[in-house]
Amino acid sequence: HFKLSLPATYAYCGRVNIPPDPTIEKGQKGVSVFIKTPLSAYGCVGVLSYMFDDQQISLLFSNPLDQLKYNVEYALYIPDQTTPTDEALYNNMYYHLSETKSFTKASLGRGNATLQIVTDQMEVTATMANEKSKAIIKLQVGDASSTPFRPN
Repeated sequence: HFKLSLPATYAYCGRVNIPPDPTIEKGQKGVSVFIKTPLSAYGCVGVLSYMFDDQQISLLFSNPLDQLKYNVEYALYIPDQTTPTDEALYNNMYYHLSETKSFTKASLGRGNATLQIVTDQMEVTATMANEKSKAIIKLQVGDASSTPFRPN
């Protein structure tokens, strides 16, 4: 039985406004909202992770306040082993990892971009739209043998 469970978050800047759902069953949707810290000069940057069966799925997002100086970016990562969702994971995803079959990253201006990772066990697709300084990420996860489900 496949579901998303055990969510974990790390905010480099900004904060979780609506926490992720504790579990998202197949066919259900979930929502989590991260926002910038009020009165700060920074945007919202961090990582959201879920477990899908025995695999971790981590999603990095960077929605800077100053989009003229910094790019909106996001990344998908399926680590070989469970990894704490913390500053070390954030730094690894943001600064160090290169494109592989388990990691992909996109930088976008206005508009949107799609990321995808396919393994023997699952398919993970993410889209990020950046319009009117509001970044929205949609994640679609499915096991390799069935129709995907879409937590938002």
